[in-house]
Amino acid sequence: MLHPDATTLVVEFLSDRLDDPVSSLVPRDRSVGSRLVTVTRTGGPALNRVVDKPMLLIHAWGSSTVDASELAQSARQILLDELARDHPLVRSVSEVAGLYYSPDPESEQDRFGFSVSLTTRAS
Repeated sequence: MLHPDATTLVVEFLSDRLDDPVSSLVPRDRSVGSRLVTVTRTGGPALNRVVDKPMLLIHAWGSSTVDASELAQSARQILLDELARDHPLVRSVSEVAGLYYSPDPESEQDRFGFSVSLTTRAS
């Protein structure tokens, strides 16, 4: 039994539902002002061989604070409303940290973040 890669799972799930790029990394050739969502696992324990509790940080970049906030809110609603319902390996999704403003330190582009914790089962 293997635990699913939570980052890949969420990147693929959001990619299927958002019109904007979703990635686990910030592309080097990304133009400032373009919209982007990134997903990073920041921790969370495997409770046993079957159940994992990954914690994920999601960042949404936009052309303005409003644009970045709207993209983050869309990603957040998709995860909270649809992920546990529609993905067979996800049992629950809970918010750990709500939306917060966090401009990108390199480009200074507007960006919002939030964190979620998942409960997943091995396949």
